[in-house]
Amino acid sequence: FPWGDGPACRMLTLSPAAGSRPMPTKRLILLAAVLAAWALSQTVVSRPPATAFAASFTVNSTNDANDTVCNATHCSLREAINAANATAALDQITFAIGTGQQTIVLSGTNEALYPAITQPVTIDGTSQPGFAGTPIIEIDGGSNPASCLRLQGSSGGSTVKGLVINNCQGNGITAGGSGGHT
Repeated sequence: FPWGDGPACRMLTLSPAAGSRPMPTKRLILLAAVLAAWALSQTVVSRPPATAFAASFTVNSTNDANDTVCNATHCSLREAINAANATAALDQITFAIGTGQQTIVLSGTNEALYPAITQPVTIDGTSQPGFAGTPIIEIDGGSNPASCLRLQGSSGGSTVKGLVINNCQGNGITAGGSGGHT
């Protein structure tokens, strides 16, 4: 029965003492179960601490409208980014656009580029209902002439995960600013 790891790993072997009778099978199974339960109780699972977000914004629309409000009635990715940029603390942008695969087509011209991310934020495509390991939120660069997502200014420590980003005129993600992005 193994426990531990590395050079200090030990093996427990159960065998009858010389001249004794073999242990009945039921007792041996019970002993093995008790030892297995004890070994599991000695296992320490290390999990990273939960991240505390100052605010959370949920994208619930694929359109790129900007009525300057991100709320339960309507929140585009553009509005969520603008709302997250309004706070200096780490915020979270999640997705709840129906269920399953969704495509957000970015709009913008040279005069009105898609907003840059200027404050720390976690954009989490894995939060979309129906996510099962493969990204189902797609960001399509559309008519936006710049990179699709631009991390600039004080956006250090930002995380972008679980997204498909394509058809961008520039890069899918441009990371600048104070660094530390994932």
